[in-house]
Amino acid sequence: MKRILIAIFSLITICNINASANLSDNEPRTTISIDTIGIFGIKNLIKNKSEKLRVINVWATWCGPCVSEFSDFVKMNQKFQDRNFEWVTISADPPKKQSKVLKFLQKKQAIGTNYIFNSEDLIQLIETVDPRWRGLIPYTMIVEPGGKIVYAREGVINPNEINSIIESSLR
Repeated sequence: MKRILIAIFSLITICNINASANLSDNEPRTTISIDTIGIFGIKNLIKNKSEKLRVINVWATWCGPCVSEFSDFVKMNQKFQDRNFEWVTISADPPKKQSKVLKFLQKKQAIGTNYIFNSEDLIQLIETVDPRWRGLIPYTMIVEPGGKIVYAREGVINPNEINSIIESSLR
């Protein structure tokens, strides 16, 4: 009797493993990750040689306004993700805080391209992103394919304004 129960349990376990494997193969995989980025990477982001409208948001976990507006970016990304649109985040946190930043991104479901600046020299970050930027974060840019900047501002975004700009640019 004991052998029969073990055999039945084993068979059920194997069937469940196979069912789980098949189910996960059919579901879209959404992995939220973060990479480091340096000066040249940021310059290439801004040149935007892609076919997509690119929203770049510079933020940090220690910045209250950045954290409070983050959900607006997540909603915006969900709204436009099926179009020629890309949301890119660049964290100004120190590189050693990468795991903390990743946990925040995962908690917020920040499905997009996520970076952390590879240096603690924030002056270098500011000058690379926009020499006219005074350095306050959050900082948001909207860059059309080919590198035309159609929006660049520091401070918390107005979601309605940003959505309107995106809609106009995607037409």
